[in-house]
Order: sequence, then C-alpha cells, then structure tokens
Amino acid sequence: MLPRASRRARRAFTLVEVIAALAITGLLLPLAWAYLGQSADNRDRVTVAVAGHAEVGNGGRLLRSLVERTVAGSDTLSAFKGQQFEARFGSWCQSTSGWLERCSVRLSINRDRRAILVETEGAESVVALRSTRPLAFAYALLSGGAIRWQGALTTRLTTPLAVGVVSGSDTLVLRVGGVQ
Repeated sequence: MLPRASRRARRAFTLVEVIAALAITGLLLPLAWAYLGQSADNRDRVTVAVAGHAEVGNGGRLLRSLVERTVAGSDTLSAFKGQQFEARFGSWCQSTSGWLERCSVRLSINRDRRAILVETEGAESVVALRSTRPLAFAYALLSGGAIRWQGALTTRLTTPLAVGVVSGSDTLVLRVGGVQ
C-alpha cells in the first residue's frame, strides 16, 4: 500500500504540466479564432452572392409574369404604350394577400442603360434585369401576316405580340399575354 502523500501526488497535475497545457491552448486558440473568423467571412460572402442571384432570378420572373399577364385594352389603365427605353401597360399583379389584382406597370431602362426597373402602383421599383451591355426595348407586331420588330409603338390601340429586351446582339423575348 502507498503512503497517503504519494497517492495525492498521482491524482494532481504538476505546475509544469498546467503551464504547458496553457501554453498549447494559448497557441491553438488564436488559430481556431482565425479559422472561425474566416468561416464567418466565407458564409457572409456566400449569403450576399445567393441574395444577388435570388434578386436577379426573382426580378426576371417578375418581369416575365407581368408581361405575360398583360391586359389588352384601350382604356388608360390597360393601354400598352411602348418606347425604346420605357413601356407602360396594364397587367395582373400578385397582391400581398396572394391573389391577382389589376395594376398599372412601368418598365424602364435606367440612365446608364444597364438595368431594367419594374414599377407597379403602390410598390417600390425593383431591378428586374442587369446587363453589361446597353439595353433597349423592341416590340413584335403582326403586320401583313409577318412579325415585324420596331423600337416604339405608334398607336395606343396596338398591343404587341412580344416585348424584346435587346442587349447588343442578344434579345430576350417576353411573350405578351402568354401568346404561343
């Protein structure tokens, strides 16, 4: 049987062991802190990137759905007015309660011609599309049995078959009223 003093010494850490453990912890803690900080920065970058992609995707869906739900008519709410950098028309907009309501829509291309803004009554404008090249609108009309694209609508009674978003040599075609 061991004396009482030697049993107590075996259960406890020595001062050297405690200092060594604190020194190792002191070296590892800043490394772990830096790793966690870097992980948080990466998380924030991913969150911002995802939000940017979601904004663009949602803006594109909003643009497409508003143009597809265009209300054709000659009254001031639903008359389609189209110019090279702006289009105004009536559509069916999603309400905050979840159903569709008649609304007036304004699509405009910003001053530097690199983004399309969507404005509906009672809502803030939303960036629906961004481009690195200048943008413009074009309108597809049926003329003499053929589809013809033009930069502006000359009569209020004409609702185009489609709205084209022209960016350099590319054109994004948005069907009006879901016409096939």
